Amino acid sequence: MSSSRKFFLLIGLPFLLGGCSYQPIEDAHDLTVVGIPQQWEQEKQSVNLMTEDPWLEQLGDRRLKTFVDEAVNNSYVLKAGMARMAQAEAVVRLQGGGKYPTLGLDFTTGAQENFSSVLGVVKTDINSLSLSSNWEIDIWGKVRKEQAAAFAQLQAAGYSYADLLLTMQSTVSKTWFSAVEAKLQLELAIQNRDSFVDNLSTLEDRYLKGLVDAFDLRLFRAQSAANEAVVKQREVAYKTLVFQLQTLASLIPNGALELSDELPSLSGGVPIGIPSEVLLRRPDVRAAERQLAATVGQRDATAKNWLPSFRITGS
Repeated sequence: MSSSRKFFLLIGLPFLLGGCSYQPIEDAHDLTVVGIPQQWEQEKQSVNLMTEDPWLEQLGDRRLKTFVDEAVNNSYVLKAGMARMAQAEAVVRLQGGGKYPTLGLDFTTGAQENFSSVLGVVKTDINSLSLSSNWEIDIWGKVRKEQAAAFAQLQAAGYSYADLLLTMQSTVSKTWFSAVEAKLQLELAIQNRDSFVDNLSTLEDRYLKGLVDAFDLRLFRAQSAANEAVVKQREVAYKTLVFQLQTLASLIPNGALELSDELPSLSGGVPIGIPSEVLLRRPDVRAAERQLAATVGQRDATAKNWLPSFRITGS
């Protein structure tokens, strides 16, 4: 190698190595500018909308919290979401390895037999050891873009898991509240039925004494039968909701579940804010934004395939 080439390599190599640092992709929502009104109909409160509030604890229902935790632990959908997060993390580690040189070590051994007219059969042992190295210099930032896209994909997987978790918790909670309501409605229907049964017994005694005519007795019997039908309907509705709860928790639906005796009461109001801030609280919106960022980063990395690559190899 001539002296001029050596001088160029020594001067240019630090600049090439300095360009291999990792920079994450900027938020994809920066690509579009959306105008926000200066004034809203409702005054904005000074509250941090990004805080993860323990809303289950605020309900004050210990049985609901225990059942939701059991449903989360038994959910195969959430386990699949965690597996996708682990997969995305492995891809980030794999893409990050492209910034460093690769080394390969190969060792082979064997034996060979040759026939010679003078020496007869000659056996030769063959052992080989080789070391190779390969490094692509990330001049155009392709490797950095790929790793940034993989990291954005990991963030999207994390927000998708948070969305699945919130959906599971909210679905179980709403079904739980519906089941508690159905339980209270069933108890009320049973009380009404028992009241009609007692009054019907009294009315029949009065009928036998000639104090009530047959029309009133038959009308009251029809009303008592209607209340019995209401009890059966509400019992079916209650059992159906209990079966749904047990199915959501990956339990065997048997209808035996200890619910709360009353609906919970909220301890405070719902915080408000401008719509753009409220949207940032939704993990599905965050996941969509990170997915867009990953797609943009992968597009930029793919576009750099048209440029020439520079590799340092050795063996």
